Amino acid sequence: MGTTWTKPIIGSLIDSGRICNTLSFAPSDCNYLYASTTPFKQGSQGMVIRKGNAQCLRSKDKGKTWMNIQAGIPNRIVMDFDIDPKNPQRVFAVCSGFGTPHVFFSEDEGNHWKALSDGLPDVPFNTVLIDPFQPEHIYAGSDLGVWFSSNSGKDWESFNDGLEEACLVMDLSVSKVNKKLRIGTHGRGMFERSLVSSFVSVASENLKQEI
Repeated sequence: MGTTWTKPIIGSLIDSGRICNTLSFAPSDCNYLYASTTPFKQGSQGMVIRKGNAQCLRSKDKGKTWMNIQAGIPNRIVMDFDIDPKNPQRVFAVCSGFGTPHVFFSEDEGNHWKALSDGLPDVPFNTVLIDPFQPEHIYAGSDLGVWFSSNSGKDWESFNDGLEEACLVMDLSVSKVNKKLRIGTHGRGMFERSLVSSFVSVASENLKQEI
């Protein structure tokens, strides 16, 4: 519970010491870690220096060894990953920047990535979340609010009802107790909204009662 901390290998560095931007583990297999690094590393006397490009990495042994899986993702910083709750090889990633796709999907642990941008604006994306109750439902947070896909990212629609206008969304999480999507923003507070899957389950139950 955080009382003590260890490194997988004493003295080891992820991506030659470049600054780690995000780190995620697979809920179904904690051996799987996905990480992204920035083009920057800590220099002498606390200075930050540019060293290479942003990278996307994967470990299958709890961080002892890492493999570069950037191929297929543009030269952008990956801001967040989310991994399927039942399949550690099925992973989504979102990127910052402009002029390139922003949401990517891999079903083979990052060896191949597919861009999923149909219906999305060309703005930085900061966070992505797979609905644990219905994994084909995907939510993505951007500099222009939240976007939702009901078909694993093939197409997207706005999910911004109730949010402040032009809301910069930095984090998404799920409250499993009441099936709510929780939204953390930059300077606009926090918001909560029912997951789409919660409406689907209610509709199904109502249909059973009518029959």
